[in-house]
Amino acid sequence: MDINVYITSPLTSTEKRISVQWTLKYFKEKLELITGIKPEFQELLLYPISNSNETVPISSKVNLGEDQTLLSEFGISSYMRIHVNDINPEAGELDYLSSNNNDNDDDYKFELTKEEYEKRSDSVISWKRQNKLGRFDPEYEKRRKELILKNDQLSKKLQIGLRCKVHASASFNEDEGRIGTIRYVGSVKEIDGDGNNKWVGVEFDEPVGKNDGSIISGGKHYFTCHKNYGSFVKPILIEIGDFAEKPLFDSDDEL
Repeated sequence: MDINVYITSPLTSTEKRISVQWTLKYFKEKLELITGIKPEFQELLLYPISNSNETVPISSKVNLGEDQTLLSEFGISSYMRIHVNDINPEAGELDYLSSNNNDNDDDYKFELTKEEYEKRSDSVISWKRQNKLGRFDPEYEKRRKELILKNDQLSKKLQIGLRCKVHASASFNEDEGRIGTIRYVGSVKEIDGDGNNKWVGVEFDEPVGKNDGSIISGGKHYFTCHKNYGSFVKPILIEIGDFAEKPLFDSDDEL
């Protein structure tokens, strides 16, 4: 059976459709894509009662692994909240905070106007407002400005042509990263129109990127590279170093 639930973490909140027949292992893998928290560092808490701090832990049984534990065992029903905590002892830094104030609720707006949608008591925005999440969190704007300032400071140390490694999080932990060369440092209007955020355009050694140096097909090129060799990332994800290019053929490759 498929149901809609609210997924929250310290820095994200969204409404998702899940199946109670999923295993806990599979569910955690899905949650990593939403929260950025690795499955092994996820602590899941179910809030069965709206506007209550009562929680029920979602974890595998002693005699069963996560690949054998189904979500149906936890009594999850429609529109309950599942909160994801990061229990990584080394995760003390703000790894990610959206630079935009978008709520990404387009799937639930249908044909309503913005004003009509925000007035609804059963909307995701209403739920965020009641629970002080996202842009309704009193600390949100403070954290957002701190992250913008940190990225701006780091961007001043980055120079075009430097070799770098792009990590999945600012902690740089247990992450091989993607190696490449810095090709651009500055604002990217297509990502955030106000230009307050600094971005780093990277040309990777391998096709592990998302673009060719432009955000929109046929749009402005901030730098030029082959398709899927380029990406724009936050300065906090950049590690500078003397990273050698990967040989065209590894020793065990056949010519």
